[in-house]
Amino acid sequence: MKGVWAVAVNVVREFFRRKDYYVILALTVVIVLLSSGYRFMGIAGATRYMRDLSLSLIWLFVLIITVVSAGRQLPCEIEKRTIYPLLAKPISRLGFIMGKFLGASLASIFGLTIFYAFFTVISAGQGTGWILILQSYYLQLLSVLLVASMVIFFSTFLTYGANVTLSFLVYFFIKLLGARLHDMAEQMAALPSFLCSALYFILPHFEFYDIKTRVIHMWPPVPAPAVTVLTVYTACYVAAFVLLAWIVFRRKVL
Repeated sequence: MKGVWAVAVNVVREFFRRKDYYVILALTVVIVLLSSGYRFMGIAGATRYMRDLSLSLIWLFVLIITVVSAGRQLPCEIEKRTIYPLLAKPISRLGFIMGKFLGASLASIFGLTIFYAFFTVISAGQGTGWILILQSYYLQLLSVLLVASMVIFFSTFLTYGANVTLSFLVYFFIKLLGARLHDMAEQMAALPSFLCSALYFILPHFEFYDIKTRVIHMWPPVPAPAVTVLTVYTACYVAAFVLLAWIVFRRKVL
């Protein structure tokens, strides 16, 4: 476990050395300004509009940070040949994969926490329940873990550029069309219908983690059993992606 943590800490340090921290702060300022802008507009619907815009920006920025941070871990180590001294230490390839996943996740969660901290401050006094904001933060944290594990898996057999491109395509495909795959399958012929149904049940559904509409309209919080089920759902997919990444990586000739 020490080796896993050492690799993770090194990933986080590299995150700060690349000045991603300052990019996060700059983007946070943009979010704060956009979120507080409604006070000068005097329009009844401006609060919801700015809350929607802020949450959309948080979702987009965190997604970019997660994909970029996780996607460059293995390809950069192999390209710079720094992977050899790492694997020469008493750490297995599984430990290496877990460390990279943990480090990329922590770096992304750091940015997510900063964003939501500012969003919570701005939302104070707007009537948004803190439980709902906390749930939104937690579910997006689960999404970060899922995306990071998926990108780490892709990085075991793709270049950095191909990995980032495929990760964004998969994410947006599932986010936008994932919920409709099952309905689309019912209107297709046998083989295409089977493939659509298979994709629906095999691929992770990122839309499950999006409760932006609830936060915007201040609806009741998500029931606790649903959050628990989604936590278990995420844990299963993360474990599967990490395991698949290890299976591919242990057979990889370096």
